Amino acid sequence: AEAQLSQIVKAKESEAKQFVNSMNRGQQAYYAENAGFTSSVSNLGIGIKAETANYQYSISTGNKAVFNYAVSRDANLKSFVGGVFLIGNTTQTILCQANTASTTKPANPTNNNGTLACGANTVQVAR
Repeated sequence: AEAQLSQIVKAKESEAKQFVNSMNRGQQAYYAENAGFTSSVSNLGIGIKAETANYQYSISTGNKAVFNYAVSRDANLKSFVGGVFLIGNTTQTILCQANTASTTKPANPTNNNGTLACGANTVQVAR
């Protein structure tokens, strides 16, 4: 039962990871068309609901950056954050996963002179 449970957790987390990845790509497309990022999940036009059974999806815009969140609604699941940064005339993305399962929003990734890195207590995951 333990192994089965971990498979269920992985499947739920995988969905959140894919959604945040889609949000990152959606922001890149949105930026290309509108020369700016959007703080609305529905504006991305990728068919993601702001809330699912397991995750709450949200967006926070920053200075030349936007952060896409999948915050777990279940204390047994890890949360994710994606960052899309404007670097010169291009956008670059990063996808980060919280190190531990919790229902708190993960720290934003950072851009240090064009080098993207995940924030505190998060680790970069492959897209």
